[in-house]
Parts: sequence; C-alpha cells; structure tokens
Amino acid sequence: MVDPLQISVLVKAIDFLFNEGHKILQERRERRLKDNVAPMSTALPQGENILAENEILRQSDLTIKQKLLSKKINLNIWNAKEEYVEHLMKLIEINTKKYYLAKEQHTKWGDALVPSIIVHNLDEAENEIRENAEKLKEALGEVYEEKIDLKFLKN
Repeated sequence: MVDPLQISVLVKAIDFLFNEGHKILQERRERRLKDNVAPMSTALPQGENILAENEILRQSDLTIKQKLLSKKINLNIWNAKEEYVEHLMKLIEINTKKYYLAKEQHTKWGDALVPSIIVHNLDEAENEIRENAEKLKEALGEVYEEKIDLKFLKN
C-alpha cells in the first residue's frame, strides 16, 4: 500500500515538471530568442510560429502528464527514489524563488539598464531549474519504468 504522503510528493513532482517547470523554461527560451533576434528583423512571424509550435508541444506534454498520473508505479523503486525526488523538489523550490526574485529585479531595471549580476542570477536560476528538472524527469522515469520524453527540456 502506498502512503498518501508518498503520493503527494510524486504528484507535486509531476505537477512541477508539467506546469511551473514548463512555464519557466518557456520564458527562458523566449528571452533567449528575443536577445538573439536583431532589432530590425521580422521577428513577428517567427514569434507567431514559435507560439503555435510551443502550444503543440505543450499539448503533447500534457498527454504524457495524464498518462503518468494514471499509471501504476513500482513501489520498490519509488521507496528507493522518494528521498531523492524530495531533495530535487526542495532544490527546485529554492531555485524557483531565486528565479522569480531575479525576474522581478530584471523587470524593475529594464532590459537596457539591468546590472549584469541580475542577468547572471536569472540565468543561473534557470539553468539550475533545468538541470534539476532533467534529473527529476529521469528519476520519475525509473519509478514509472519508462522513458519520459519531455519536449520542453530539450532546449
């Protein structure tokens, strides 16, 4: 029998990957795209194509989420991985707070005046979230005994 607290950790991890993690990494992608696009380029059609493509990927990832939430887990593997998943979730929570703080500071300064330390903090938080989300995805893949392919973690 699975302890309800164990299930809440598992559901929290899956929810992060498909909701908050997806959103943060999407914002990261959009910010990097904006930074790499030349000021006089035709970014609008590209932006529209990227938004449509992201929505298709989002729907694909939500299908994977529903599949995982309805699938049975291997309790032996879960018992071995539970502490590791909890640890990853704590790291992700810390880095998510750092991300939102840096994002708020970045917004207050504006793109032109933002100090480099704030940009560094924002990049560092995004990178940590991505790395820990990747580790979380792999740990959950072991628990569910299948490879979890999330498109938003690719870039």
